[in-house]
Amino acid sequence: MDFVTIAQMLGNFGEFVGAIAVVATLGYLAVQVRESKAATEANTKQLTAMMEAEMTSHWLSNTQSLANDRELTEIYHRMMTDPDSISPSEGLRMFFWSIAALKSGEFTFHQGEHGNLDGSLWQSNHALLSGAFSNPENPWRRAWPGAKHMYSLDFQTYIDSLIPEEIVSE
Repeated sequence: MDFVTIAQMLGNFGEFVGAIAVVATLGYLAVQVRESKAATEANTKQLTAMMEAEMTSHWLSNTQSLANDRELTEIYHRMMTDPDSISPSEGLRMFFWSIAALKSGEFTFHQGEHGNLDGSLWQSNHALLSGAFSNPENPWRRAWPGAKHMYSLDFQTYIDSLIPEEIVSE
């Protein structure tokens, strides 16, 4: 065997080893990408669950503040049944309570709009807001005209769409 033949054999062998190395590297990268995708999906699910728990906590906190404060509960009840019996200071208290509740609703709205919420959670929050804003005596709806400027334009549009047309146009 002459030197040229040996060099060609070594060159062919090097190409063969290089091809095997490329295939092995591609296989390794495919496994890494798959594992990275699975880890990313698991992280996303965990973050979504944490966010949903946080939102639920905000709603529950607001509801508990109403349930645990007998005076506030009575004011809420009177506002729903006999709004003319509410004093200015009681109305202001309901106004600020409503602002806090609606801030949670705004956060939920934006998360739902960006697809970061489970569909059923968003639907239940939508139903809650729809019910509240379809009732003219609901404190949230009563607070809305004076508070809407505190919320994003998208949320304002959304809430306005929940209020019957004749009320929005006034």
